[in-house]
Amino acid sequence: HPMSYYGDGRVSSDFCGLARRRRQKDEPSCMHLYFNGCGGNIGAGKYNNGSPEARVELTQRIYDGIAASEADLNPQPIESISWETEDILPPLDPLFDEKQLMKEIRNKENQVVDRNLPAYTVAFIRRVKAGIPITLSSLRVNNISLLHLPAESFIEFQLRAQAAAPNRFVACAAYGDGGPWYIPAKEAYPQGGYAVSVAWCSPKIDPLLSEGIQTLLSKTS
Repeated sequence: HPMSYYGDGRVSSDFCGLARRRRQKDEPSCMHLYFNGCGGNIGAGKYNNGSPEARVELTQRIYDGIAASEADLNPQPIESISWETEDILPPLDPLFDEKQLMKEIRNKENQVVDRNLPAYTVAFIRRVKAGIPITLSSLRVNNISLLHLPAESFIEFQLRAQAAAPNRFVACAAYGDGGPWYIPAKEAYPQGGYAVSVAWCSPKIDPLLSEGIQTLLSKTS
């Protein structure tokens, strides 16, 4: 996800937000919105060294991409529009034990971050046990589908969605319902790493979310 440098206590929209703001100033009569796609396992990578200077360079790269993407815009009248939703109840990863997590939360000798993180996990465990689903949604405008997906979904889900509907433009906005934290593709679980360690769902979330995406696309076909 789009992060250049951090850890100084400030909250910002980082380089994507800066690029969007700059483009908004170029075209004040047009509302510019920015959504993150499924970026749970991607980032600025080799283009970022964590310095303030890198943020400037990354902002320019994103700005140039936004401006270039608008060069050949072909406005069309809205002939059809629809909104569809699909609920899924994510499967919990049995590795996370609520009783043990509660001990970590109650231990006042732990640092705040080491108490907050298990609190997020427990909240999600209790939510799923209560049967509260995650709602996936899709906005279809003419031949364009905008999917709204949960948490820090891995890029594989976006690529699958686009491959499932090759005859239309499919865009994804993830980071919606943040309950699950990360949603890795099933093949990522054996690989481990940070994202997998803070993914509250079991690998069974992969086919469940993929099926939900397929259902949404079929509803708006």
